[in-house]
Amino acid sequence: MGMIEFRKRVLPVINNGPQGIPGMVKVSDNGKTGISINLSIVDTCNPTKDCMTYCYGTRGPIAFKNSILAQAANTRRFTYLETASQSEVDAECENIAESVRKGKQTWIRWNGVGDLIPGSVRVINRMAELHPEITQWVVTRKVNEAATLSDKPSIKILFSLDSSTPDTILQRAKDLRKTYKRAKFRFSSLASA
Repeated sequence: MGMIEFRKRVLPVINNGPQGIPGMVKVSDNGKTGISINLSIVDTCNPTKDCMTYCYGTRGPIAFKNSILAQAANTRRFTYLETASQSEVDAECENIAESVRKGKQTWIRWNGVGDLIPGSVRVINRMAELHPEITQWVVTRKVNEAATLSDKPSIKILFSLDSSTPDTILQRAKDLRKTYKRAKFRFSSLASA
């Protein structure tokens, strides 16, 4: 299923689902991503041509109704946290840290599906301050949002590329990579068969 068909199927689910701001982010745990935080693809992603064709988030359990609603709720929560009080952001960080500990992991993946938005960046940066023992794998295709991530050793940025990534984005990402001294910044590339 391509992204256009996915949007047509998912938007009514999101629009007819709950619309309030959830009390806490839903942290997921699955075989593909481990403990992760997922956001709504249709609300946060700027997919390339290849990504629109091959996105694993458009099929399987991650694309079932309950998962779509959880992703949309997380997106609303992070949009709220962009301007929320510091105490609310700190409470969210504690919620996430507790989920990581319960899962007996020392790391979390951001954006098992979906991508960065300013509110999630705020939480990631605060998590790096409050819980530097938790490695945060941040997967993104967004240069502007990646540029606002803290240069902390517990942050590992995995910038996704594919053969349809525009040269301007690739160059901006390469330039951004040079600015990080403590955080790791790596590239991942989608290979399609």
